[in-house]
Amino acid sequence: MEKREDNFIRLSGFAVAECTFSHKIENGKVYEVMLAVKRKKGDSFDYIPVRFCEKIAVPDDIDKGQFYYVEGTVRDRKCEKGKPEVYVWADSVQLEEDDSYVNAVELKGIVDREIVKRMTPKSNIEIADIKLKISSENTRTYILPCVAWYANARFAANNYSVGDTLKIIGHICSRTYRKRIDVDKVYEKDIREISVISVKKL
Repeated sequence: MEKREDNFIRLSGFAVAECTFSHKIENGKVYEVMLAVKRKKGDSFDYIPVRFCEKIAVPDDIDKGQFYYVEGTVRDRKCEKGKPEVYVWADSVQLEEDDSYVNAVELKGIVDREIVKRMTPKSNIEIADIKLKISSENTRTYILPCVAWYANARFAANNYSVGDTLKIIGHICSRTYRKRIDVDKVYEKDIREISVISVKKL
């Protein structure tokens, strides 16, 4: 596929489960499969939902445990309580032969909101939240949550402003947010965002 300059992702991982029907669009049915991609450090995985049109891949050919290579774009959708959720829209889905993991994102967009620098509650690590606005070919605009770490976080918070155009290279990471809302009840939500490896102003 032709690489988009403002929004491009390459993923390689194994299907956690069989794919499921998502919804219909003008060009046909859309399906979703969850890919598990191992992180470069440690034994942890990032779990990334991938959506594709039936013209891109045959749903019955997507098997649990099989490796797949995906190229596409990063998007967001409204979900629980109207909050956005990151997913991948696949322009191509191919069987991967060598079982190697890939998770690489390239984005170019506009800073949509004031960059917020903060400390992580447990590890006390300095991070910065960047909301990057990217227009797509389908006339939609996506606001993608990006997180810069350490020196990148400090530099982004001190030097970038709303309206600046940034190029970001990173990967999608997933985590589970937990909050105790009662003595015996804990609220859980899966969160996905782009972890920033490098960022520069254009």
